[in-house]
Amino acid sequence: MRRLVQSACFFVMAAILTIGAAAAADRSVTLLKDQDLPGFDYQTDKNATLPQCQQACVDDKLCMAFTYNSKAKWCFLKSDVGKPNAFVGATSGTINLTPSPADLEKQRTSDLPFPPDDLIASAKDFATNLPTTDAPPKDLTYPDLVKAGDEGVAQQNPAAAVVSYRQALALNHNDPALWLKLTNVVLTQADDDFTKQNTIQMYDEGATASYAALNGFLRSTEVNQRAALLAVLAHALERREMWRESILTYRTSLALVDSADIQARLDDDVAQHGFRITDNQVDAEAADPRICVTFSDPLPLTGTDMSNYVVVEGVSKISVDTEQTQICVTGIEHGKRYHLTFRAGLPSADNEALKKDVELNLYVPDRTPFVGFANNAYVLPAGLGGGLPITSVNAQTADVIIYRIGDRDDCCVNGGFVNKDGDFDLFSYDLYRHFRDNTSEFEQLAAFQSGRSRMNVRRAGGTARAERSEYVSGNYFTTFGVGVARSNFNKRGRTFP
Repeated sequence: MRRLVQSACFFVMAAILTIGAAAAADRSVTLLKDQDLPGFDYQTDKNATLPQCQQACVDDKLCMAFTYNSKAKWCFLKSDVGKPNAFVGATSGTINLTPSPADLEKQRTSDLPFPPDDLIASAKDFATNLPTTDAPPKDLTYPDLVKAGDEGVAQQNPAAAVVSYRQALALNHNDPALWLKLTNVVLTQADDDFTKQNTIQMYDEGATASYAALNGFLRSTEVNQRAALLAVLAHALERREMWRESILTYRTSLALVDSADIQARLDDDVAQHGFRITDNQVDAEAADPRICVTFSDPLPLTGTDMSNYVVVEGVSKISVDTEQTQICVTGIEHGKRYHLTFRAGLPSADNEALKKDVELNLYVPDRTPFVGFANNAYVLPAGLGGGLPITSVNAQTADVIIYRIGDRDDCCVNGGFVNKDGDFDLFSYDLYRHFRDNTSEFEQLAAFQSGRSRMNVRRAGGTARAERSEYVSGNYFTTFGVGVARSNFNKRGRTFP
């Protein structure tokens, strides 16, 4: 009975594949009388009739158009549709496909398990440029070039095979099977360079193989062929070290056709480069410390309670938060060591899971000593009893230096470093920068050099004259609401207008 069920299942599958192939082979012709379709010739048949020419194109899945010259009785099969030109005595035809190439490409794109737009754009550029980068010899036909490529493979000469296959695809890029051949032979080169640790060459060959595989996959309708193209695409992505995309693509291939070899490659990739913990950090500077671990892939932000997968030995009450690719644990204390276990089965957003428990032994140090004011500015009472609240972390004492800044309108103009009232009149540039950078009230503080000197200046087109000058800070003019037409910066960051 089981054998009968299996036979019935095979019959259903065969029926599905037959129907699919018939749908893919739905090709009709639109004739264009007295019209030529220049370019894209990949085969020329001589001494043909118009019906023979039309049927040859319909029967050849690589043919997208044809032009028949009734006077010469020549039939030109074309890989693409050129712009029609009037030509008396010529009859052209274009192939109408169901589904259309655009619809097929849209469906294949949606089958890919990762965002493929950038890769597809590069793959299309690769195919479009082949007639320029790999123009074939004029005396060789498409079948000649394919045969030469096959001979290169048989003779274990991948370099020669690549040249011939690329030239054949420059003539006609519609055959997914030929794209698959090119992908396989380029991957042979990439694997060889991987063994030799020629990483740059390996990456370039991986890129070429991925473009070839994508061009074939976007044109493929047969299930087995799609599975094969996905498998070599995943292999090519390995050589580009795009591990996440490679793993997902292997799985998509296996969903179409089971293969022990492809499953083995997938298992190896997952073991070495699959969903895993890649880093950890201890944030000990916050009042409530936390331990964060980073994963290789995004995590599910909703629908999964990650606390079920996190255990902190000796701590019963912890809080587990998920942030994109991180899991952060709070409820721990400074100055203690913790043993954490992230359990097997912890899921990713792509339905990957940790293959085994991951254990971490981490120490949470004390916070770095710190002393600072709670606010940026205070108004102290005129009499006794005023004070400044100080915030400290792991510090028992603090050295405090108090600077008194006067409020007279001639501050910093007359007098010496300290005037008769004990107020500072002159400040070092470093102290100015300290005030400016550490106190919000002084963010727009401007500064200028003490003392004045004379300097020769001139306007454009004018004569030079001596003027009194001073160096000023870079924000001097904007602080006072004046725009600078032109200035130069000296090494200390001040400007000369």
